[in-house]
Amino acid sequence: MMYGNTSEPRFDVEQPTQFWRVQSSTPTNAGQWKYTVIAVEPRVGDDPEDLTWDDVTQTGFLNAINLLEQGNTSTVQMGITISTLPGTYELKPIPDDAIVSGTYLSAQNVDFIVLSWPNQFDGACT
Repeated sequence: MMYGNTSEPRFDVEQPTQFWRVQSSTPTNAGQWKYTVIAVEPRVGDDPEDLTWDDVTQTGFLNAINLLEQGNTSTVQMGITISTLPGTYELKPIPDDAIVSGTYLSAQNVDFIVLSWPNQFDGACT
């Protein structure tokens, strides 16, 4: 896939958006994490409420990032000024075992998954 005025591909998309199960997260920057994910496929019976997810592979993909975390800093996360939060509230990563939509990308010989999940704040007022 070619973007802009270049003869070299900047991003290659292996396939359209698919689904991933989050296995773990590691903090990288303020309000940002790197995720280990595994590809999953939906399975459903006669009723969409019977939806389940089957792992596609046995090993996780180590380089996954959440696009919605990319603008987070030590002072502003998800558009909220951190210093205005009461008590112990803090931004949390995507929970383990969450099913998230994402896309496989390759840029400058680095393969990674771009996820899309709105992180949540958790904590207590003190």
